[in-house]
Amino acid sequence: MEGQRSLLRAIRLEDLDQAQSILGENPDSVLEIDPTTRETGLHVSAKNALGEFVDAILESPSVDFSLQDARGYDVLQSAMESLDQTIVQKIHSAMSERAPHLLNNPPHLTADQ
Repeated sequence: MEGQRSLLRAIRLEDLDQAQSILGENPDSVLEIDPTTRETGLHVSAKNALGEFVDAILESPSVDFSLQDARGYDVLQSAMESLDQTIVQKIHSAMSERAPHLLNNPPHLTADQ
């Protein structure tokens, strides 16, 4: 992301102001994927129980709940890693509203993989 600020970097530094600024300028920054871990900012925020970051990211209309990290985890599975039920519920609620098909037919359980 030459010349662009990185949402993932802001999250990993736990710089909420920077993350919110990046999201405000570019809602599609939620689609930034770490080339090694294949995690998005929502994966990182969810698994590390960074609730304010999760809230900020979920405001973006560009969130893609179907993206999986290198382990094959979707964002709900990453949230479950945090053991923070509030984070899990936020992700589950957002998925119920915006991607209910993924809750009933998760990509990691489809026959074509």
